[in-house]
Parts: sequence; C-alpha cells; structure tokens
Amino acid sequence: MDISETAGFLRIDVFRTVRSFHINRNIMKIDKKVFIPSLLFVLVFSYASWTIIAQKEKVEAAKLDVVRTDTPIVFYFGETCPHCKIVEEFIEKNDVESKVKFSKKEVYNNKDNADEAVAKAALCGIDKKNLGVPFLWDGEKCYIGDEQIINFFKEKINE
Repeated sequence: MDISETAGFLRIDVFRTVRSFHINRNIMKIDKKVFIPSLLFVLVFSYASWTIIAQKEKVEAAKLDVVRTDTPIVFYFGETCPHCKIVEEFIEKNDVESKVKFSKKEVYNNKDNADEAVAKAALCGIDKKNLGVPFLWDGEKCYIGDEQIINFFKEKINE
C-alpha cells in the first residue's frame, strides 16, 4: 500500500467519521423532539397515578369511620396509633358499641375528620399542637389518651 492509497483510505475513513457525526447529531435532534413529550407524558402519568392512589387511600380511610347522627359522642383515632388500638381493643372486648352510641372518625388519612377534631378540641381550650389521638368529644368535654377514654366508656357502660 503506497502513500496515495493510504491517503485515499484516510479520506474515506474521515468521510465515514464525519458522516457518522452528522447522523448522530440528527439522532440527538430527534431525541430532543421526543424527550420533551416523553417527559410530559411521564409527569402527567405520575400525577394521575398519585391522584388515584390518594383518592383510594381517602376512600379506605372513610371505610374506617362509623358516623352516627343520634349521638354527640365522637371517638377520633389514627389508623396506626398504638394508644388508639388499646381503646379499640377495649371497645371490642367489652362490646361497647352495642352499649354506648358513638361515632368513630379516623384522622390520619382524613383531613376533614382531623379539622373537626381540632375544632372540638378548641372548644375545650386545647391547642392544635397539644392535640393527639386517641381523642374523644362527648358533646361537652374532651378526653385525650387511652386511659381517659376507657374510663369514660366504663362510666357510660355502668350508667
């Protein structure tokens, strides 16, 4: 292979590299055109999924509620609250629901219930930052904590 053949070979090789560069640049342009709609699709899909999941959680939380209109007594609880579980076990073990009329409202996953609990606590002079669950409103007084609420139900059962 002499110099003229090598130069021709190099020219062909350089031509292929330049041609490849132009093809890759065109691909990059196509990628930019595809990237933005793809990104928008992912964002819209993610938002829609999040909205559906949030709505499903709200529906599931509403299933935990037992709302009675014939009594002012409302027991506010959190789905994963350990002290609430103690009260719920007491209610179940002592069949309180058949002896005392009261509503049950979950507050961790239901903002409306949480706002309602805060409003009831304010009537008792309890600040929002000092409010926790379990919390019970009997129409006049507030009870906070498993012991106070269990004692309240014990008194109601014995009336």
